[in-house]
Amino acid sequence: MTETMFGNCACPYDGDYETPDFYNERWVKKARKEHKCTECFRTIKKGDSYQYGCGAICGDIYEAHICKICYAIAEDFFPHCGRALGHLWDDLWNQFSENGEDNSWLEVPRDDETL
Repeated sequence: MTETMFGNCACPYDGDYETPDFYNERWVKKARKEHKCTECFRTIKKGDSYQYGCGAICGDIYEAHICKICYAIAEDFFPHCGRALGHLWDDLWNQFSENGEDNSWLEVPRDDETL
């Protein structure tokens, strides 16, 4: 396990997922149009910075737009492991549930409500 600021890495996919055929990511400094965050589904507004990723699994192409908040949370909890895009909040929920901890704070609205 990897040591993080929150203890050991909470990697949910310890080899139990399809390895992408390819995956590339980059930071977009300024969005030219609005996008939905792949993780929380909130709007990434025009002018916001975000992480863009694209890849393929078993020949199926996908892309992701990840807001700065979700990216930071993913990096803190899963810093050295692969994870399935679009499952951040479910993975955190499962991690805290398995440990018997209170996970009520993970009730994240999947819309444009503010944090």
